[in-house]
Amino acid sequence: MLPDFEEDFASLADYARLYRSLGLQAVPSYYPSRAIHNWKRPALKEWRDFQNELVDDATFASWFAHVDDKRNNIGILTGNCSGRVFVVDLDTHSKPDAALWWSCCLDMQERAADLESPTQRTGGGGLQILFRAPEGWNPPTIKTSIGVDIRGVGGFIVAAPSMHQSGQRYEWIEGKEPWNLEIAEAPQFLCEQIDLLAEKYGGHTPSDPTQRTASPEHATNAWGNIQDGREDKMFRMIWARLVDLARDCPIEPTNPSVFDNERDDLFQIYLSKVETRLPHGPGADKAALLEKEGRGYTEFKAKWKASMRDWDKVLDAAKQPKPRQDKRDVPFAEQIEQGLKNFSPVLEAVAENSENKPQPESDDEEWDTPKQVFTVVDPKPTNLFEVLRVDDIYNLPDPVFLIEKLMIESAMAFIYGVPGCGKTFVALDLAFSLCDVDITHWWGRKINKHGPVLYISSEGSTDMKFRMQAWEKKTGRKINKKNFHFIRESMNFVDPSHIVKLIQTIKHEIENYCNEKPIAIFVDTVSRVLPGADENLQKDITLYVQGCDAIRHAFGCAVIGIHHVAKGGGTSMRGSTVFEGSANVALHIEREKPAMTGTMTARKIKEAADGWEIAFELVEVAIGLADSSLVACAMIAPTTPAANTKDAPTGFGGRQETEKEPDMDMCRKMVQAIDDAWKGGYPWGRGKESDRNAAERLSDSFGLSVEVCQKYVNLWHRQDVIITDIWGEKGNKKGLKKGKGL
Repeated sequence: MLPDFEEDFASLADYARLYRSLGLQAVPSYYPSRAIHNWKRPALKEWRDFQNELVDDATFASWFAHVDDKRNNIGILTGNCSGRVFVVDLDTHSKPDAALWWSCCLDMQERAADLESPTQRTGGGGLQILFRAPEGWNPPTIKTSIGVDIRGVGGFIVAAPSMHQSGQRYEWIEGKEPWNLEIAEAPQFLCEQIDLLAEKYGGHTPSDPTQRTASPEHATNAWGNIQDGREDKMFRMIWARLVDLARDCPIEPTNPSVFDNERDDLFQIYLSKVETRLPHGPGADKAALLEKEGRGYTEFKAKWKASMRDWDKVLDAAKQPKPRQDKRDVPFAEQIEQGLKNFSPVLEAVAENSENKPQPESDDEEWDTPKQVFTVVDPKPTNLFEVLRVDDIYNLPDPVFLIEKLMIESAMAFIYGVPGCGKTFVALDLAFSLCDVDITHWWGRKINKHGPVLYISSEGSTDMKFRMQAWEKKTGRKINKKNFHFIRESMNFVDPSHIVKLIQTIKHEIENYCNEKPIAIFVDTVSRVLPGADENLQKDITLYVQGCDAIRHAFGCAVIGIHHVAKGGGTSMRGSTVFEGSANVALHIEREKPAMTGTMTARKIKEAADGWEIAFELVEVAIGLADSSLVACAMIAPTTPAANTKDAPTGFGGRQETEKEPDMDMCRKMVQAIDDAWKGGYPWGRGKESDRNAAERLSDSFGLSVEVCQKYVNLWHRQDVIITDIWGEKGNKKGLKKGKGL
């Protein structure tokens, strides 16, 4: 163990250095989150490039320079880079066959210490045992249905003290930590048992000259071809084709070779939908590379033959009605998933049993008793919803805020108001601030994460450069050229193909360019991405929300829509209540023209206190001899950001954002002054155009700025503290008077 390592106080970076000192390739990995599909993987874009040898000190240091213990996990790459270390992953707590397989291995050992090696308990309750591969034997990386997985060449494990999605941490078994117990070389009998697993569950035989690659959950490259989950894809295609053949002719063929043409035609389709993981250049023979990986024609024929042996089960499946392929009958979210190929369709139990059932190597061979014990008897159905118990709920991770006490990282947010109120300028100020790591606060609230931002707007795109120049001139900062991205093309968020195209664009053009996922995507305006949809129809807006959900889940980012207020005014968003119901955050922007000041009110914040408001000002900035643009600036004290991060309002007047705002006693006097003017027969008006403007009169009387007084007049009016009524002999004038008061 490292001399300065203290287990009880060690950080993830400390553990990484310890693992590295033991010759293990430690890498940062993703933290469990519903927004991240398959979080059990390295948080490095090109992690497969580091499988051959331990990286240099500089590269290692760069990986862990900014690792956050509350937002990252740690893992270990297996294989050559970790001194030929591989891992036996046992789900003995949930799969009896896994416990039985390991028990058989223990019975085979000649010495009690043959299988004694560093062991960790996963957050899910399983066991992972580290071994070192003997010279001349390459451990495969395979998954099996009996709960025994091997992480060998091209493999990866999450390592202690990482957090599991259950809320439990990975931890080393006492006395079996890798710094207290030497990693044992795998005995010959264990290698042989692993080779048998590889033969039965889609692996390779020891004599095959294959280069086994990892096969975690489904993943695609930038062009949509499957790179992970190809064996699963292969089996599903074969099973579906045989079921179709059985529907046409249910009689079992006496000579299976009559279907060889069908098999070969199907293989060509499979070949067009998958991609090899092995390095290759243009013009490479993909079929040959897939064959080398053990995912080519030989494996395809073997799976076809094995499925043909289960003709009775094929017939059972053929009795079910054939699913319709009409795109209109496929749910919206499912169309997105099918387009991205990120999610596997659910297999019927009969098909899963056929895949998991071990098959004899020849038609004449019968299983002997030892092999039969590994058959899955009654597998748990896979098409179940997740059910959380009380402890599971308490162990769910806390929300991670992108902007402190305002917006979580994967928020569905809206910035809305009437046309011309300044909502776009507020959104742009937020977008530019999220891009710049040196901007620590946005309108008084701490920014916890900076990174790539995408702004989508098909309106006003020609003015974008002027708005950017104005912001730079006003703030004295340069917009981060690497992090800010803009799409001006029109798109349709209720069309699954457009969502697929957008996600693929973000992955290829932004994620690859920045080497990290976007943290926020702005949609300006929401109505522009709903061509032909009715904003008042729940079914149409539900499709919009599902499209946004697909984007949020793909990148773990916030999606922020710029939207309009309801027709006729008010404080609600225009259209279906689905908008507000789906929102984590709803920020209402108000400004009465021609005034340059306005307010942003937090109408809804699901994860923090709402109801507060911030005054802002639109500042006109000259950027050339004839050109100018506006910039939105919060009217808060910039030198005391800590004072601006308080959550709850203090009194009716809200947070005291500056020293020049009224306390509650002064607020009461100001409301009384408004009512006195009404009773005296010379009521004050609310708008700037009024010759008796209430804000100006209050400013003169109480020594406050007109902007602050206007802010409070607007606030009180929305809350019916003061109201507008008709006055005058002709009844054609409007003025303010006390409503429900303070």
